[in-house]
Amino acid sequence: MDITAQIPFKIMGDNSLVCETCYKEFYCACNKCTKFYKKTDMKEVVLNGEKIHICKRCFEQYYRECAECHQWVDRHECFQLPDDSGKMLCKPCFEKNWQVCSRCQTIGPKGFITRTINNGTRCMCDNCYNTYGPITEYNSKPNLIFCGKGDHYYGVELEVEMANRDRANKKGAKAEEVLQILGTDFAITKEDGSVPYGFEICTVPASLDEHRIHWQKFFEKLPEGLVSWNAYAGKCGLHVHCSKKPLSLLTIAKMVVFVNSEPNQKFVETIAGRTSNQYFKIQKKDYKVVKPMMERRLGHDDRYEAINLVNKDTIEFRIFKGTLKAPSFFKALEFCDALIHFCLMGTNSISYCRSLDNFIDYVGLRAKDYPHLYAFICAKHLKKETKLTKQFGFNVTGSTVADSQQ
Repeated sequence: MDITAQIPFKIMGDNSLVCETCYKEFYCACNKCTKFYKKTDMKEVVLNGEKIHICKRCFEQYYRECAECHQWVDRHECFQLPDDSGKMLCKPCFEKNWQVCSRCQTIGPKGFITRTINNGTRCMCDNCYNTYGPITEYNSKPNLIFCGKGDHYYGVELEVEMANRDRANKKGAKAEEVLQILGTDFAITKEDGSVPYGFEICTVPASLDEHRIHWQKFFEKLPEGLVSWNAYAGKCGLHVHCSKKPLSLLTIAKMVVFVNSEPNQKFVETIAGRTSNQYFKIQKKDYKVVKPMMERRLGHDDRYEAINLVNKDTIEFRIFKGTLKAPSFFKALEFCDALIHFCLMGTNSISYCRSLDNFIDYVGLRAKDYPHLYAFICAKHLKKETKLTKQFGFNVTGSTVADSQQ
């Protein structure tokens, strides 16, 4: 009987067979590829501060020698100096004398980066700070920390651009100004493809009263050099997200029917400051379509409806044109809040809530709660001048969508 047939063997990294006794004594596994090689053929390197064994093949492919401390380190934890020497430094040695911009990855001597964002956690060179600053990627979201008291919370998305397109490389610094006024605990700034020369200001969910407090400070110290209403090609918008949780399906149906009612279209477009377009579509709707809209069974373009229902936790008013005038901005927020409460009333049927006259009567009785909205309606729809229209600068003579910001 061949005794070797009973001895367990293992296949090494070079495809040789080694008995279990020998491989335990003379071989070890490569930390990278996990194959077994002779201990004498392994390289000792540092990974996350710990010494590990690496085979020759993985060593040549993945590891580099630090030019300062001469330890071998994973290449992904090394930095190549910006000169022509080709020298690589491990992270500890690099951080002694060098810095790297977190945005463009430019490397420079320590001290060349003086700008930080995100509470000092990210460093940026001057060029990147001016261009991007605290402007985050499009899919970024503010912290969902609810601000204020009440059942209804609103998240605002206001798109703005640089007034001078040639100064678009300064929008990062301008975004920093915005956040200094609004507060980083209340808003973030992020990229948006529809405003290439600017950015989008997004707030946390907040009550109407909290929005009034924060945005009033913003308009009182409005940063110079920003536009929204008069942006290039008029693409800046103002979107308002409203919490779904306190709203029944019937309430949402009433709102959708009102906004999309053909007799109400001129009024809604005047309130919005723009006509129905690709970014918000006013189309006659029956209340029965609301449920399938919320379940996303009507196609991928649903989010561009006048009231977008496809988000999980919010409904979104997409109708408003962007504005940096306080009365017009607050008029938009008050419209959302007023329509919600008008449609919430159980005594108001769908047909009742479709009526523009009924809604205007509702706002008129609550003019103290919705002063900007009521003044706007008086000036642009009822054509009458009041103390509020004068106070907020809503011109009674204007009657078109184009002048509805006045």
